[in-house]
Amino acid sequence: MELKPLLSVVSDYVNDEIDRNNYTQRQFAKISGISQSTLVKIVSHDEKAGINSRSIDTLLKNTNTSLTELFEKYGEYK
Repeated sequence: MELKPLLSVVSDYVNDEIDRNNYTQRQFAKISGISQSTLVKIVSHDEKAGINSRSIDTLLKNTNTSLTELFEKYGEYK
């Protein structure tokens, strides 16, 4: 399995959730408990933005997704 940056794995998950549930980015940010500006950085793979692990933790916790589930579906990270 291809190793991808963690931000890429999380971005793939977020984009799929938004598309699958017909959410706007604003709606998904509210559901996931992170700011819309942080969500935009995740969606756009902005690696220079310095997304912190707390934001990713919050997003996964509030969407009831474990790291194991994330990696099983979207790939391992490097």
